[in-house]
Amino acid sequence: MSEHDALVDRVAGLVGVGASYSDAFGRQVETSRETRAAILAGLGLPVDSPDAARESLARLERIKEGLLPALIPVEAGRPAAVRLRRPGTAATWRLTDEAGDTREGRATLEGGDLLRLPTLPLGYHRLQVGSGGERASATLIAAPRRAYGPGGDAPRLWGATAQVYGLRGREDLGIGGYGEVAVAAEGAGALGAAFLGLSPVHALFSSDRTKYSPYSPSSRLFLETLFIDPRLVDGFDEVGEARAAAEERLRPLREASLIDHAAVWEAKRPLLEALYGRFRVAGDVAALEAFRLQGGGALQAHATFEALSEHFKTEGRWWLGDWPEEYRSCTAPAVRRFQAERADLVAFHAWLQWLADMQLGAAQERARASGMAIGLYRDLAVGADRGGSEVWAHPERVAATLSVGAPPDPLGPQGQDWGLPPFDPLALEAQGLAAFRAMVAANMRHAGAIRIDHAFQLQRLFLIPMGMPASQGAYVDFPFEAMLAVLRLESHRHRCLVIAEDLGTAPEGFSDAIMASGILSYRVQPFERTGDGGFKEPGAYPRDALAVLSTHDLPTFRGWWRGLDIDLRQTLGVFDPETAERERANRVGERARLAEALAREGLGPDAAPPEEPPLEAALRYLARTPCVLAGIQLEDAAGELNQANMPGLDAGHPNWRRRLGTDVESLTAPGGDLARLAAGMQAEGRGRRGPAAALAAPPPRATYRLQFHKDFTF
Repeated sequence: MSEHDALVDRVAGLVGVGASYSDAFGRQVETSRETRAAILAGLGLPVDSPDAARESLARLERIKEGLLPALIPVEAGRPAAVRLRRPGTAATWRLTDEAGDTREGRATLEGGDLLRLPTLPLGYHRLQVGSGGERASATLIAAPRRAYGPGGDAPRLWGATAQVYGLRGREDLGIGGYGEVAVAAEGAGALGAAFLGLSPVHALFSSDRTKYSPYSPSSRLFLETLFIDPRLVDGFDEVGEARAAAEERLRPLREASLIDHAAVWEAKRPLLEALYGRFRVAGDVAALEAFRLQGGGALQAHATFEALSEHFKTEGRWWLGDWPEEYRSCTAPAVRRFQAERADLVAFHAWLQWLADMQLGAAQERARASGMAIGLYRDLAVGADRGGSEVWAHPERVAATLSVGAPPDPLGPQGQDWGLPPFDPLALEAQGLAAFRAMVAANMRHAGAIRIDHAFQLQRLFLIPMGMPASQGAYVDFPFEAMLAVLRLESHRHRCLVIAEDLGTAPEGFSDAIMASGILSYRVQPFERTGDGGFKEPGAYPRDALAVLSTHDLPTFRGWWRGLDIDLRQTLGVFDPETAERERANRVGERARLAEALAREGLGPDAAPPEEPPLEAALRYLARTPCVLAGIQLEDAAGELNQANMPGLDAGHPNWRRRLGTDVESLTAPGGDLARLAAGMQAEGRGRRGPAAALAAPPPRATYRLQFHKDFTF
């Protein structure tokens, strides 16, 4: 091995770029030198020459081998102990909490390297240490041992999950929104559901409605404004002309089976402008200003990005990369001038965020008032679009030339490149996980639980250098223990459960580690198999988990039973005829194994697969697991054939556009489809039992109407 190669290996090892990994097929895949060099360059550590590699290594050693680790998780409420990386006899220390209060002292090091500190309350603390002529600082994350959640005697509960945009109301506006969420939650809660899980409600791109994947948002810190229901806005009755115009444009969109996101926004936007005009004259302007003040620079940046996007769209500049260079930095003088010159347009977009926040908060209120123990659970995407406001506002937080993805697996034989830049793990450490903390806190707002999509992001991400195929990526480590501590801390602050979607090629021990932290695993029945391919018995599932039949990326239960997903993949050219026939034969076997499993539990007359999909029996099977939560997709309750998303098939499949064929009022009505499934859940011992409804009670807050903004924090 040359000196240069040895230097690259050393840099990659300190960063945590994997030298190899075991893929879903059990093969060991080596990371190429080209991939490692490109990933390191993307993290600001060029190694293309020996001199560059030496310089990167020196910089990295200062970060990774200093007196203190940059991030130190400790247990809140107990004396803390920090192990220094250099031996010594004594050390001085200074602790600063989030309020700016400080404590300091001098201590003898136990064993030559152990510094004992006072008991730390829940929160983030800045630690500065001096020892042996060396000084260093770190972020201490004082968190409980387990995340907020159900105790050992908590009842097993059930709930429903939904794609927000797909919810159909009896008088909807061509797309599901916060109003339909409230109706669905109230109806499901009346049937005994403990939660309503939502697809991400992250902010998308109001100036480009061709970007409608909820998992490729503009920002995960803010909310989608397309979901605002103008009928719930003060003054709706006073803008008759705008209402009539919107009604005429929306009428044909209501009955469509597929959503036209652009057409819905084009109809809603003038109505919202009219409502904003009325608000400026007769609305609570002081409340909006208070909301903006508390939203701070983050809200101002997002509103400015939206206003700039609208401005440049008129010039044919559709995304950030087309903007003039002087506007590509959030802090540039040209951006400041724009904010002053177009202050009203910026304020309009801040007002839209205020409306979205109020309406989501009102939906959570109605969910809890209906008897839901948890209420809404929100979904947190793994990344944000590189051309969106989140990256624009803080480009230093991401590795812009890298993309998050997945290595080859049975569903994606070529690997997957999701096109989303990752957080830069070195920046995360240097900034005390500020970006991650803000994102988690923002998504726990108005929620009794959050689900972290692709939760392996907490420990490692499969990163792909731009210009390389997905199969040429590599795993890169993230500060797992510190990120777990943030989740535990924030979950208690917000009294919010945490669910980790841990499907796919997992790091060894990942699911056990998150469950030990009180974070719920995510168990999807088709993947819960024994060594011989049979379905696991209910008793083999863990307690600390949410169990479901399917997800937005998988076939609905009816579609799976019919093999529709296989037919579609053949039609769209993913499967050749031979592969499709092999998959159909496999599906016949899978149906037989499921029928056998149901029969063993007494949930089917015999082991022969029935003609009709045994949805109720399969859900009762899940209901018998020890899992604290079990979920029913509203698509399954409504008997839908088609799945919401087929990964990797954006061009041939209407991903993120399908609407439910049944309105939520009928679906959640007594005697309706969900009621029948709810009865099965209750028959299996799932549901509310008196005081247990307080499982995830929210913290005391001001009422969620006009005053709710007073607890708005980042």
